[in-house]
Amino acid sequence: MDEFEDFQSRQSKALEYCKKRMDWYGKSRDRNRTAFQISQGMALTLSGVTPVLILWSDLPKTIQALPAALAAILTGLNGIFHWRNNYIIFAYTWNNLANEKIKYVTMATEDYGPKVDKENALSNFVSNIDKHIVNEVQEWRAIRNKENPK
Repeated sequence: MDEFEDFQSRQSKALEYCKKRMDWYGKSRDRNRTAFQISQGMALTLSGVTPVLILWSDLPKTIQALPAALAAILTGLNGIFHWRNNYIIFAYTWNNLANEKIKYVTMATEDYGPKVDKENALSNFVSNIDKHIVNEVQEWRAIRNKENPK
């Protein structure tokens, strides 16, 4: 009975670990997607308003230039915080974790199938979750190296 409870406990911890990572990646994906979409929509809108203000108004030049300056700031912030890259990579990692979880729960692949004992399946599950997380870090490392070659 202790072996069963021990396995159940470890399995619950592994599934909870996966769930917590999925929650983090899901929230981070959504937050970054929202920041990217809002910043790009506002930058586009502000860029489009600038010529209209210049051509059709008697507003002071500083007010006429303000939308263009704000658009440039929004574009710069997106370049600094990488909202687009973040949400794509986080969405990809979230999806990989969700796929791994369903494969484990349904014993649907070679790593978890009926020919694999439950201990090895659990070990494979934890290892595969970590591989997906490490892959996400490697994606960022590749992006950073591309931006800042030595």
